[in-house]
Amino acid sequence: MVFSILLMIVSGSRDYQTNKMIKNLVDEQPGLHIPPSLPGTHVYLSTQMYKWVNDTNLSVTVIHDVPLGYGISGVTHYIKHGTYVILLRWPTSTPQSDYTLLHEWGHVLQMHSGDLIEGRNSDWTWKGGDVDFSIPWALRPWEIQADSLADYHQLRLMPWRQYDPLR
Repeated sequence: MVFSILLMIVSGSRDYQTNKMIKNLVDEQPGLHIPPSLPGTHVYLSTQMYKWVNDTNLSVTVIHDVPLGYGISGVTHYIKHGTYVILLRWPTSTPQSDYTLLHEWGHVLQMHSGDLIEGRNSDWTWKGGDVDFSIPWALRPWEIQADSLADYHQLRLMPWRQYDPLR
């Protein structure tokens, strides 16, 4: 059941029933919600990012070891204002998974500030304009900014473990 729900989340087919099931997986109470099986490095990064955001009304649930689509390392979804879920492909901490987690926290920040908005029908806007998913990933301004945020926080939180997504 959880696998089916997560598959619907990442495939973008989020109807009313799916949204209702997602909400059952996500803790909407303010705080950071992580499974006991989350790798220690991911616990550290998420805890530090949650503290850095410094908003006691924020609710972020991190779920890892999710079978995402080909080439997708992580996904962040808006549940309602202040409530977000981060889905990660990896079950373990690696330089790439750590970077992906920080990148997804970048999307949480974008959504929380209202810069990146996921509409009711999975239509997206970036800073008030419609999102064009046909442009290459490396040219999407919301992805560029999420990478910049990941770079900054990776250096701030883990200067000994740097990952360059272009390598």
